[in-house]
Amino acid sequence: MNFVEERFSNLISTFEKESEEKLFKHMRDVFVTRVPIPVQESMQRFLTKYPFWGELNVKCQNFQIFQNKAKVFKQNVGDLVWLFDKLGDWQSKFVLLAVLENYFNFDFSTIQRAIEPVWNHYWDLDLLSMAKHDVIVDVGAYYGDSVTDFVRTFGKDGYGKIVCYEITEDVCKQLCENVKNFHDIEVRNLAVGDKNDKVYMVENLSSNSANQTAQSGENAVKMVTLDDDLSQKLDLIKMDIEGGEEKALLGCERHIKEEKPNLLVSVYHNNSDIFNLARLIYDMNQNYKFYLRYYGLNIYATEIVLFAL
Repeated sequence: MNFVEERFSNLISTFEKESEEKLFKHMRDVFVTRVPIPVQESMQRFLTKYPFWGELNVKCQNFQIFQNKAKVFKQNVGDLVWLFDKLGDWQSKFVLLAVLENYFNFDFSTIQRAIEPVWNHYWDLDLLSMAKHDVIVDVGAYYGDSVTDFVRTFGKDGYGKIVCYEITEDVCKQLCENVKNFHDIEVRNLAVGDKNDKVYMVENLSSNSANQTAQSGENAVKMVTLDDDLSQKLDLIKMDIEGGEEKALLGCERHIKEEKPNLLVSVYHNNSDIFNLARLIYDMNQNYKFYLRYYGLNIYATEIVLFAL
């Protein structure tokens, strides 16, 4: 048993043995007594801006995020072991270990080691190869940073067409400007989900990168499924849509089952996506192999990408 297996096994044993309440108290106590005050304050500010995982306010004794994570750890041991076993290389297994250690023990050094040191966000040349006729879909294209990094990595002849989806109209305008010098880029001001519908864009006041959709509101936007909106064969789909990834995957089930496009999916916008989305993809097509890469920082683990190839 190597050190990654041993540390993962020890962590899983803790999740199995201890009660949900003890797991929660461990996280709370370690955070309050061992994490430096400036780091505590930084995490609280971050979680106030991006409340995907739960609330955290030490002064008010509100540790909801730790209660949420304790519940996931206790109730999903089998899912975590399944994912560890399915991951296709040791870097991926180390990333999973580092993320769990960060969440449970506030281990900042291991997550620092897990940060991808070489490749641009998503575009890992050890995992991906592209061809000049490939059709790529960027769901949550934002200002075109992923498209730009793709072209820098694979070259202007590394694709045939890129279709970008983005829900925020002003962002779409800037996106079009940023990618105008690349060939065959199509920008669609649409939401992507599990049905064709009208939804509403909910603005995040801290950053429009975290805008989401809801069933009610003021800023209406059309939602489509990839299965209905794109009839051609797809070679790669990247998704980063602030917690909407599960529904977007459900909406491209036909493509996944029939064509097996490479999938690059953000799996950090709630406490269970890291294993739930891998399970969902595997249930659609068991021919996928899974990898994890980490592109975030060393305080609170975000920017975790699942590669299904």
